[in-house]
Amino acid sequence: MARLDADDMIPLVRDASGGETSETLTDTRILRFLKSRLGDELAGSIVNITSAGLVIELENLFVTGMILYQDLGGDYFVRDSDISLKGRATGKSFHMGQKMQVILASVAPLQLRLTLVPAETNP
Repeated sequence: MARLDADDMIPLVRDASGGETSETLTDTRILRFLKSRLGDELAGSIVNITSAGLVIELENLFVTGMILYQDLGGDYFVRDSDISLKGRATGKSFHMGQKMQVILASVAPLQLRLTLVPAETNP
């Protein structure tokens, strides 16, 4: 099985006829809007923990983005359980459903990719 990297984190959704779904078109429009808000601080919640990082759903926008592990600080994070992650050195933990402030780092609407970083300098 091939390992997925950050470029594969949010695949383009297509319907049975090969066209983009209305949900994908909506997400694309939202991401195009967000492109003008690079650097803004937004509220979100952790909805998944993957091998690449934390998947965050932005409040009131209902799109997801990724915080890569390298952007969580200088710690090595390990899975504490299926729904939580813990830093070995700092003990800092993240869990599904946790609310957090994030900064919009980059947006690629056509790839449906949204990259976030924690708003705290030392999360």
